[in-house]
Amino acid sequence: MTEKSFHEIWDSCLTIIKDNVTHQNFKTWFKPIKPISLVANILTIQVPSQFFYEWLENNYITLLKKTIKRELGKEAKLEYHIVLENSSGSKPYVSRIPSNDQKRVKNEPVNMPLNINKTSIRNPFIIPGLQKININPQLNQSYTFDSFIEGECNRLARSAGFAVSQNPGGTSFNPLYIYGAGGLGKTHLANAIGIEVKNLYPEKTVLYVSADKFQTQFVDAIMDNKKNDFVHFYQSIDVLIIDDVQFLSGKEKTQDVFFHIFNHLHQNKKQVILTSDKAPVDIIGMEQRLLSRFKWGLSADLQSPELETRLAILKKKIKNDGIEIPYSVVEYIAYSITTNVRELEGALISLLAQSSLNRKEITIELAKNMLDKFVKNTVREVSIDYIQKVVCDYFDIPIDVMKSKTRKREIVQCRQLAMFFAKQMTKNSLAMIGKHCGNKDHATVLHACKTVNNLADTDKRFKGYISDIENRVRISHMKILMVCLGNICRSPLAQGILESKSSKLIVDSAGTANYHTGKSPDFRSVNIAKKYNIDINNQIARQFSSLDFEKFDKIYAMDNDNYSKIISLAKNQSEINKVELILNEISPKEFQSVPDPYYGGKDGFQNIYDLLNSACDKIIEKYEIR
Repeated sequence: MTEKSFHEIWDSCLTIIKDNVTHQNFKTWFKPIKPISLVANILTIQVPSQFFYEWLENNYITLLKKTIKRELGKEAKLEYHIVLENSSGSKPYVSRIPSNDQKRVKNEPVNMPLNINKTSIRNPFIIPGLQKININPQLNQSYTFDSFIEGECNRLARSAGFAVSQNPGGTSFNPLYIYGAGGLGKTHLANAIGIEVKNLYPEKTVLYVSADKFQTQFVDAIMDNKKNDFVHFYQSIDVLIIDDVQFLSGKEKTQDVFFHIFNHLHQNKKQVILTSDKAPVDIIGMEQRLLSRFKWGLSADLQSPELETRLAILKKKIKNDGIEIPYSVVEYIAYSITTNVRELEGALISLLAQSSLNRKEITIELAKNMLDKFVKNTVREVSIDYIQKVVCDYFDIPIDVMKSKTRKREIVQCRQLAMFFAKQMTKNSLAMIGKHCGNKDHATVLHACKTVNNLADTDKRFKGYISDIENRVRISHMKILMVCLGNICRSPLAQGILESKSSKLIVDSAGTANYHTGKSPDFRSVNIAKKYNIDINNQIARQFSSLDFEKFDKIYAMDNDNYSKIISLAKNQSEINKVELILNEISPKEFQSVPDPYYGGKDGFQNIYDLLNSACDKIIEKYEIR
């Protein structure tokens, strides 16, 4: 549309708004607004300040929405440009924020019995009097499904939660038990379910409460001789959300009253949603009758977000905050903080604070300085897969054999040690550990841990195995990057060779050019690697970036051209010092290049294999990591 068109549309909106507000309010809150654009039914208006935007959203959003939809149709949306103060005094900085359009969530008044604590005996099926009480749902209105980023790590829990919100109490997911480590989104998802239920079923009473608060309320009710009031209150809820239910462990009286409340709600087709940092089977100090009910519906776990999900979370938050940040900085944050969504968002908030309060431009360097305090204090958890590799390498047993159903003593012992260290060194549930170790159940994992502990006390040789493997697992992993031109020939072969020589290295490869990005290694490199029992089929070509200086301890270039291109991206001498020609490990200071195999005749690939194999032996020897 032309500029005149969206100006005309806004003028028409103002005419309607003017008839629905006082003259003073119109002059104060609507006259200063300027229309900016109209693209794909999204009308963008400019407001003079953040406070102005918040006032409109809190007081006039319904009027604005109805007016705009009357002019543009039901699909019309509103977006704000907020003029922010700029310290430089030049062109003002503008923040872009979509309208929130979130209705206030509240419950309808609920009928509650009067005088239920009278000492006289009365018929429990007759309610002598009723009063209307207002129940605050205690929901955080910013925790919605729209703001919850879905990924492989949370797809089951999110899908189940959404299904429950569409038909509370009417699905087989009752109770819905959501578990996972701290900061992965349990509270967010539980609140999102409650908000969606209120949007779809305003007449239903929803209540979110932490287990700790539930227990405190119960104690207060006992002290005030109002236990019946407490029970009746919770039995009147249509959707009850208990957060951190593991805190009820060891509190027998609270568990007992919750058991009866749970039964009443479940029998009356009311929805119960529970969150915990542990799977039901891992909770200690909880009555078995409660644990069995926790497992009655669906137990869905939340795992640490993969890179794509971390990037999506950061992009969503940046968009909602209306801030523009270089993608390289977003990527750096996502690579640096890998296990916790709360820390991920906290790092972004800290970065924005550093930038705005100190009036500094957001750069990789600023992000690095700020993130040091986050990353250094983060214990990097090893994976189950890595533990299995270390244990299997120690006993010289293939991983697929370890995961098989064979009952040979040495294989069973290897599998039990892998389970033992996985339980000791990761936060995964027993069920997840068993799944990784040949689809075993949690009872098998518990038995394996008990067996390992018993053998450690009685068998000195076995105790030595435990000590050796523990030292190998706990070694900090050096990260090495192999770089050639296209990343389909020399560097993937170098990666495969070095990985085959040591389990204590994290190795990757990249190319300085981008024309092979996304492709698999050249079939001749695959074949020569296969000749030496090295599999490089699963490698995918990617382009080298400046972020690789942050992620890797050492970068090996295959030839002088690669070396020059890599150091041209370095920001300081420290990054340049990480780069070296790989053949310098064999002949220091001679600056030899790994030849291009395509010009080496039929022996070209064998020649580069021999050169890279010798160089990798020197790397192993140099860093004493065999």
